[in-house]
Amino acid sequence: MDTISIPPDPAKDTMTSSLLTDLRERVIDEAEPLPGLLRKCLMLGAQTGSQSLREWARFELNGYPDDVDAPAYRSIHAGMLMSSISGNTVVSRKPVSWYDFPDDVREVLPELLTLKGPLAEIEEMATWEAFHYGTGPLSAAQMMFNAILPPHQQITSLMYAVPGPTLRGIVDRIRTSLVELVADLTADTPLGELPSRAAVDAALSDRVGVQYITYLHAPSGPVAVGEGAHAQGTVEDLSRALADLRVMAEKEGEEELTEAIDELQQALQEDQPAVGPVAEGAGRLRRLAANVGSAALGSAVTGVVETATAMAFGGVFG
Repeated sequence: MDTISIPPDPAKDTMTSSLLTDLRERVIDEAEPLPGLLRKCLMLGAQTGSQSLREWARFELNGYPDDVDAPAYRSIHAGMLMSSISGNTVVSRKPVSWYDFPDDVREVLPELLTLKGPLAEIEEMATWEAFHYGTGPLSAAQMMFNAILPPHQQITSLMYAVPGPTLRGIVDRIRTSLVELVADLTADTPLGELPSRAAVDAALSDRVGVQYITYLHAPSGPVAVGEGAHAQGTVEDLSRALADLRVMAEKEGEEELTEAIDELQQALQEDQPAVGPVAEGAGRLRRLAANVGSAALGSAVTGVVETATAMAFGGVFG
């Protein structure tokens, strides 16, 4: 009997893998808008199960909340401009530095200015010659400084002065971090496949310097794990993370690390996992993490160890 061969639908068969391939091709194009690339990262995070990648891309696009640490590349040494009155003398926007303030004033005034606004806002400000920026700590510093000055001397305004090129440098570092991240993810991932969640989380931690993990539920309430954690998970999340970690360890030929992962995984399979075996297993992984050959694998091991340790001390296990 004759059969009819129906050609595969490339759009359907490569729907997931094409996202990473498309990112790899577009990320090195300087003309490609950065917000669009970050939105692709939102989708890649969803497809790989990496909450960390989704959170990072979302924070870059929408801005970082006050209770979430921004990556180091968003913190800069910014000069300040001070306007003051001393008797009949008026000084307007005199350049000052953090070291010009008394010790007690410096305690409330961070040495670095962290810009947490949306990427689009920073890109817009980067087109200006300079951007003048006020903050709550600056206002507090002004009040404290005025309290110790003589009555005829007063600071009338205090603001940061950020040159446009400095802001362009922040945008450039975000793009460079994204290029390095995509390079790491595509280096060890076969064509047509997606990296594991553990691999994505490890690469993000290595290249961006932060990792947004999850809250893990303990009987007494949720236990915060990692920086900027918002999503919720269970003990099963730890087991899945160990499974992903094992795949990475096998690819790297880390036999001793694979055995340690299996031991910890076995301890988690008990009806009521005990604190002792879990803590011991996490401790062994921590010791092995220092000797693995891959930086990405080492970061992934450290993330799993931190999660397991927090759960152990948070009352999750019996």
